[in-house]
Amino acid sequence: MRERRERATFWGSIKEDYAAVAPPSGFQGIISWLFLPAIAAGMYFNVPGEYLYIGAAVFTIVFCIIEMDKPSEAHNFEPQIYNMERGARDKLISDYNTMDIWEFNEKYGELWDFTVTNNNIVKR
Repeated sequence: MRERRERATFWGSIKEDYAAVAPPSGFQGIISWLFLPAIAAGMYFNVPGEYLYIGAAVFTIVFCIIEMDKPSEAHNFEPQIYNMERGARDKLISDYNTMDIWEFNEKYGELWDFTVTNNNIVKR
């Protein structure tokens, strides 16, 4: 019984980690899940290798275009943001993603300007 519980915990942690990285969804998710079966089907039906290479190149280009069109996420912030306390940093990032840029600058302008030294930024 104990082994079963550990395995459930292991797979639960895998599931949590997978969900935390925000896997592809929508059209990007569909082409991601169908890529390897499409290659396997092409090999099974003896499709010429050139067509498989072209298909893989088209997949890569389409996948990258979709990925590059996604809006900025939290990992695009200045390194100083990550020195802040976690709760304050998460609130700052959440506000940045939901507020108008002018409102955000009005509210957090002194925090956001890293050209001015502010020793208190870590404690906010």
